[in-house]
Amino acid sequence: MERRKALQFVGALIGGSFISAEIFLSGCKSDTGKEANPGAEVINFNDQSVLLNAIGDTILPKTDKHPGFNATNATASLILLLNDCYAPENQKLLKEGLASLNGFDKKETADKITTISDLDKNYFESKDGSPQFYGMLKEAILLSYFADEAVMSKTLDYVKVPGKYDGEYKIDPSSYQSIFGFGVG
Repeated sequence: MERRKALQFVGALIGGSFISAEIFLSGCKSDTGKEANPGAEVINFNDQSVLLNAIGDTILPKTDKHPGFNATNATASLILLLNDCYAPENQKLLKEGLASLNGFDKKETADKITTISDLDKNYFESKDGSPQFYGMLKEAILLSYFADEAVMSKTLDYVKVPGKYDGEYKIDPSSYQSIFGFGVG
């Protein structure tokens, strides 16, 4: 290697390390304009695991190819997601919405499906997105289910990345039926 190219390479490497360290450390600084609200109510969803599990299992039931919501560790992930990743105002909205579904876990399967279908219909057909809690809840349920290791690696067609690129990789479209809300109908 030529000396000039080696010096350019080392200079770029050192400069890149300083810039990336500054970007990393800037994420650790607190925003002085936004103070933490010590009086904000702390909402915890641990006491609603049975209700969340029933809702998740109604949205994602067990099929021949896919485990249901109950068969995975998605309930624990869902509770962690709701407790730690949602803003307090969204947590409050979710808590109020879940209170309106009180007794859902004790209903028969047909009644559960009817309730979820009505919530889906009201959410997607309304102009303002009412009931808003349902959209956030369904998003969190789907995220926690599809982020589960067993679902990602054993159930879905898992292609490890990085790996060899195969532009002609065949995926069975029947594995993505409308049970998950996407794919061929």
